[in-house]
Amino acid sequence: MRRVPIAGLWRGLLLLAALACVAARPASAADIAFAGGASLRLASVEEGAAALGARDEWLQLCSDWHRAALLRGRKPDTEAALQALLSRAALAWTREEASRIEASARRLAPRFEALGVPLPRQVLLIKTDGSESAGAPHTRGDAVMLPARALPPGEQGLDYLLAHELFHVMSRRSPVLATRLYALIGFEPAPEFIWPQELQAVRIVNPDAPHHRHAMRLPRAEGGGDVWLMPVLVAKRPVRFEAGETFFDVMELMLVEVVSEGGGSRARRTADGKLATASPALTRAYMDRLGGNTGYVIHPEETMADNFAFLAAGMPVRQPALLQRIEAVFRSQ
Repeated sequence: MRRVPIAGLWRGLLLLAALACVAARPASAADIAFAGGASLRLASVEEGAAALGARDEWLQLCSDWHRAALLRGRKPDTEAALQALLSRAALAWTREEASRIEASARRLAPRFEALGVPLPRQVLLIKTDGSESAGAPHTRGDAVMLPARALPPGEQGLDYLLAHELFHVMSRRSPVLATRLYALIGFEPAPEFIWPQELQAVRIVNPDAPHHRHAMRLPRAEGGGDVWLMPVLVAKRPVRFEAGETFFDVMELMLVEVVSEGGGSRARRTADGKLATASPALTRAYMDRLGGNTGYVIHPEETMADNFAFLAAGMPVRQPALLQRIEAVFRSQ
């Protein structure tokens, strides 16, 4: 080993420390040019706090259970108190994080451009501490919330994450296009789901897809016509957390049989008055219809966002034909 002079060693350590400080220094809010004239804005703490605390559709639809779960059992006295708690999750982007996201945007932009993905003029990218979402990336309006610990270390993982979340922003703005894409995995438009009384208190509302307006029609294995299924999320038990748990640990997917009634999709009930849910045979048919590329099957929006992200990030999948059909839908706009 070559001997390093003490003075030179100290200069090297000081240089490394200076470089680390530059990487950790907050980046000022900046716009990143993207596809189709859109830009991705790295939000300042103030911009992020305003978006997180907004009284938007998702916040208004959240059940008391969901609100308490997000806040680890705390229950603010007022909605304003909840908004204030959510706002505090906003963090400043570091220069290193900003550089990684800008590089990901450069890689994704040509693919989005070629597909003609319709994005708003500006998408806000907000860094959070994860407390507002149990550490899960998500979207609200034209904003993407990215918890610091959820940023993947590799390039392809980051490309996938960004593409997945941008799909949600796109579909919220382009519901007709989203419906065409949902059809590729078996979902058709249906009246809004009317939550039954017994699920009202434990319903979980996905900020990426707060509504249930599509259902899958499948033939009954035992005969007797078709059945319409809607996937909904509920809590399996009251808000009570063990060490290390989040609301994801108590979340349950229900495939509810629905019927169109009174302007909405209502849960069908069995002869004894219980909610009718998918049989094992119907569940298998439902999963098969989703294409098999992802296990993210809680809503057609999430299943399609994953498939779109695989396409945009150039990731291999079990059923590449589905990605080809997705590409064809975008190109036919």
